[in-house]
Amino acid sequence: MKQFIYKLFVLLNTYFFVILIRLGLWLVPAKTVLLFQSGHFAAWTTIKFNYSISTLVWAIKRSSTLPLGKMKCLGQALVLQSMMSLSGHTSKVCFGVAKGDNTQIEAHAWVEYQDQIIVGQINNMSRFYPLNTWVASRK
Repeated sequence: MKQFIYKLFVLLNTYFFVILIRLGLWLVPAKTVLLFQSGHFAAWTTIKFNYSISTLVWAIKRSSTLPLGKMKCLGQALVLQSMMSLSGHTSKVCFGVAKGDNTQIEAHAWVEYQDQIIVGQINNMSRFYPLNTWVASRK
C-alpha cells in the first residue's frame, strides 16, 4: 500500500509539472521555459524531492497517457529535467536535428543521465545531429 501511495504522489507531482511546462511552452518562447525550469528555477525554489531516476522516468511515461498530459519529446525532456533537478540529480537535455523525407528537417529532444539516454530514445537515433545541450542541477 505504501508503494502505491508513493507512486501516486510522484505521478501527481509529475502531472503538475507537465501542465506547467505545457502552459509555458504554449505562452512564452521555449528559451524562457528552459531558463525557468533549469537550475535557475531550482536555485530559488524551496521545493525538494527525493525521487529515484527510475521512478521519475516511469512517472513521465505514465503522465503522458493522462488527459492534458500528452507531450512531444521536448515537453517530456523539460519535465523530467525539472523533476530530476529538484531531486538533486544532474541531467542534460539534448537537442538534435536530422534530415527527414523530402528534405524536411526533423527535430528531437532527449534526456541524458550519466551519458545514457533515459527519455527520448527512438529508432535511428544515430541520424540525429546534436545541436545543443542544456544541463541542469540543483545548486
